[in-house]
Amino acid sequence: MKRILFTMLLSLFTGLLYSQTTYYWVGGTAPTTSITIGTNWNTSLDGLGSPRPSSSGATDILVFDGTNVGGTAPATGPVTVLANGSITCGQIKFVSNAVISFVRTTSGTSTITLSGGTGEDFVVEAGASFSVPVTTAGSLRFAMAATNTARVSGMVSITTTQQFRFDNTTTGLAGAFVFTSGASFTTNITSASSSYAFGSGSQSAEKWVVFEEGAHLYYNGGYSPMGGT
Repeated sequence: MKRILFTMLLSLFTGLLYSQTTYYWVGGTAPTTSITIGTNWNTSLDGLGSPRPSSSGATDILVFDGTNVGGTAPATGPVTVLANGSITCGQIKFVSNAVISFVRTTSGTSTITLSGGTGEDFVVEAGASFSVPVTTAGSLRFAMAATNTARVSGMVSITTTQQFRFDNTTTGLAGAFVFTSGASFTTNITSASSSYAFGSGSQSAEKWVVFEEGAHLYYNGGYSPMGGT
């Protein structure tokens, strides 16, 4: 009996240790709304749940849901998120036709660290979009773990004068970042120093980005999307 009880308690502890909490963006559409503020995230899409207690929750799933980005003050439409600080999460997802832009307005680097979880770790659903518009301050980086995977079925657009990149380390999985049929990626990075949308040979694994048949890459100038790999 004691052995059975111990096994049950161990299973419960393991489940709690690796459980992932989903937080929805409820911060509205204003560009002064920061990604680091816990009350801009909530466990319930209507904002009636619990706020995110920390910007470093490594198992948290962060979701931008286009059906409501304002929580208890319902809002829809394009969202400009102020990314003036770094955060850590397990996964980040753009769903239900969400239209999201990240901007940094000061010098320095904002790093979005993805620790991973069950399923894809960076997701842009069909009809949704993620973009980094033209801005001159600082830099943005999505630091993905070597085992992370990503799926883009919507639109990603990086047209900026600041440094930006996705990277998955040089030991990362090949074929981990997939643009499915119908997806699009637009790039025009014109920063003062070199910056490649999917990292250089010293930042990301070789052949880690895949464009499936029917996906589109629009290169509008600036640095190459892949820096030599």
